[in-house]
Amino acid sequence: MDRWSGRQLGLLDVGATGAAGPGIGFGTTGAWSGPGAGTLTLTDSDTHFEKDRYYNLSFHVTNPSAHQEGQQISYEFAMSSTGSTNLDSMTVTGVLTAIDARAEPLIAGRSQANVGYENSDTHPLFIRKPTLLVANISQQTSNPCADNTLRVLLRSNVPLLTTSFPGCMPLVSLSGLQTSGTFADFVDIVNIKADGVSSADVVGTKGKWTQSLGVLVLNFTDTFQAGVTFSMDFVIINPAKGQASQPVSITLWDEDTVAMNRHPINPPLFVEAAEILLVHANQTSDVPCEDSQITVTVSLNVVLFARCSPTLTITGLRHSRSAGVSVTEASNIFGLTSWDQVSGSITLNTTVDVPAAQYAFTVTLRNPNFGQSSQLLSVEGHIFNLVPSSLTAPAAGTPLRPVPFTLSVQSQDAPLRVAQLALTSFIGQSNPYPCGDNEITGNTHAPTALYYACCVFV
Repeated sequence: MDRWSGRQLGLLDVGATGAAGPGIGFGTTGAWSGPGAGTLTLTDSDTHFEKDRYYNLSFHVTNPSAHQEGQQISYEFAMSSTGSTNLDSMTVTGVLTAIDARAEPLIAGRSQANVGYENSDTHPLFIRKPTLLVANISQQTSNPCADNTLRVLLRSNVPLLTTSFPGCMPLVSLSGLQTSGTFADFVDIVNIKADGVSSADVVGTKGKWTQSLGVLVLNFTDTFQAGVTFSMDFVIINPAKGQASQPVSITLWDEDTVAMNRHPINPPLFVEAAEILLVHANQTSDVPCEDSQITVTVSLNVVLFARCSPTLTITGLRHSRSAGVSVTEASNIFGLTSWDQVSGSITLNTTVDVPAAQYAFTVTLRNPNFGQSSQLLSVEGHIFNLVPSSLTAPAAGTPLRPVPFTLSVQSQDAPLRVAQLALTSFIGQSNPYPCGDNEITGNTHAPTALYYACCVFV
């Protein structure tokens, strides 16, 4: 019922109403049985009680952390001289009407509007059910792989006291923050404010974080006042895969877990899916065996953060005669990783963050020695969260290792469209007579250039 046991309690306001002093009232100490029995025994051989007088008795106990209704309090009186005589017992379930009529709860400086008032507030050992009147959560960014600042707003109907008694350290835990890319055991709790004013000493600067469960436990270091709106921030890494915001719950002590109010525009751990918005290609030549400068333009919808190892793979540049290539791009963000002549694939990577923007990649390829229509061009992007080596690598398609995002395009003009080689030939002679000198003349027309690189022979 309370947190005291096995000790003497000091009594306050000892003595009869309007008079106090030695030999009047209950004495100055009483024997306390502890929370199991909840009994206070008062004995003082030197005291006496006058007829028709009212006596006050006040003493302190520490309330439990769990909600409970007001307790029935029983008074039992016994007198002994040569023997023992028990007086009629009396049970008290409430308090004086004058106390019940208080307009405010017993929380200094907090208005009724902030923390409310219950008629039972002054009933003996009635413990309010700890309830969060405000429990909001929002986020700063929906970009995959980003450092995402989540903001929590909390307001309680009771003070959350930090005491040394077991079970009385405030325990507030948030759950439902699954799929993040943060694997540390603790996250920093920053920007702590009470009604907009800095209050860094209320909540510890480290919160216990469990990535696999998506649970954050807050460590309170000072009283979390009732009726005050506290705000605090913490940062976790968004997953690489786009996802909808999931419900987030909060638990106050061992009371019921309740759903937090997610911000309607910036809900927690909503992550936008990475996409390629545009792919376009052009080329400078369609002549067989001629070097053609091919430019592939790619537009990205989100920042690709370096921590998620972004790569772009361009496929469909088939049948070129180039064994080796180089790729240029104006911002120099991407670098060439590999070129596969057979499949016509270029793989690019980067070690820096890639802004959401449009990028033009230029590569020079030698056209094949035969005509062909333009090739189907695909651009594939890939990002994934890094996982500690001590953990099992996530499977493909999971939030931390999503499948690649791809966009394909095929146009009439590019890439690697090569004109068909179709010669038009005429041949004639100058003399049809026997034994005459005859000049044979042939005429050939090529609609496209014939380059030595094609090893032309007639």
